[in-house]
Amino acid sequence: RLSCSAYGRPLPSITWFYRTHNGKLISLSNGTVCQATKCELHLVNYTRYDPKIIECIADNEKSTRISKVVHIDVYYPPKVTINVRTLIGLRSTDVFLECSSDANPTPLITWLDDNRQEINDYNFYTVKTNNLSSILSFSVFSNEYPNVLYYCQSNNSIGTVEKLIDISSFIDFNLKSDHEATTVRILTTHSLRRQKIGK
Repeated sequence: RLSCSAYGRPLPSITWFYRTHNGKLISLSNGTVCQATKCELHLVNYTRYDPKIIECIADNEKSTRISKVVHIDVYYPPKVTINVRTLIGLRSTDVFLECSSDANPTPLITWLDDNRQEINDYNFYTVKTNNLSSILSFSVFSNEYPNVLYYCQSNNSIGTVEKLIDISSFIDFNLKSDHEATTVRILTTHSLRRQKIGK
């Protein structure tokens, strides 16, 4: 609930607006309760997609109207998107797992192994985090049976979400070629794309 008060003679009118991207003011009439010198705006079911900047404008038509700007910061739980990329050679496969999280406040992104334990073996794994994205990278060799299940966990003060990643379909040591090849495969939540490059 937002409250705006204004005083003057004649008594000013108080109106709540939001400003569009092109600078146009749109009146917020729904949810307003105004009495004399005070006007309240009730925001119900407000989401991150609603206007972030709201203005209270007071005008008595006798002097320059005045305004007060309010910045709205909507908190929401994390939403996660996963991207898998592999570089496949004759002897090993380099795996890159990218976890992107949309959330407010800014979330903490954590990588978990198949036992749901936090990954902290940095001799084998590399983790690079940048703003709302984290990349877990490692190499798998042909004489190993690797862990194929990983979890990306994103957490903020509003909530926690986990995404399971199964990399078994991305690891292939049966390249039938007399020369080393590199295969790049990218997985998102919506599509699968393959590209093969021979040397």
